[in-house]
Amino acid sequence: MLLKGKEKILRSVFQEHFKDLCRFSYSYVLDVDEAKDIVQEVFLTLLEKNDISHVKDIDAYVRQSVYHESLKSRKRKGKLRSLTDEIETVAAQEKTGEHEIIAREEAYMLVNEISKLPEGYRKAFELCVVHGLKYSEAAEGLGVSVNTIKTQVKKAYKILRQSLVHIPLLLFAVPGLFF
Repeated sequence: MLLKGKEKILRSVFQEHFKDLCRFSYSYVLDVDEAKDIVQEVFLTLLEKNDISHVKDIDAYVRQSVYHESLKSRKRKGKLRSLTDEIETVAAQEKTGEHEIIAREEAYMLVNEISKLPEGYRKAFELCVVHGLKYSEAAEGLGVSVNTIKTQVKKAYKILRQSLVHIPLLLFAVPGLFF
């Protein structure tokens, strides 16, 4: 491979994949600056080599080089943990993060739907379900009968179930989740 051709190819790969390679390296070394240094060192090493014509897939070759250098760096720093532990930790973090995002979205949808309820249904629902008042306490506070409160809460549940049918979780079974 000609020197200018090699430089052009490596420059193209560097510009196209630098950020991804840094993120990839970071997943092993857990240090942004060190990850950037590793990626840059890999490219410098490739530039200094006289011949890389034997390389069939330069993208894969660079990624593999970044992987090995990242592992060497971690090993030098004594941060190498078993791959199984690392996968479990990452999976647990992703699962927790996804669960929190979904819960927030569901909570937002629930609050939005509660706000759309007719005023009487909404007040009865919020007092009894959200704030945990007894029917008699809610009835006294709103100046209506206990049966009116029971009916309004029942109808509010029915409306919410219909409007939130696409949410697979029983949101109302977790007191204090949203408020």
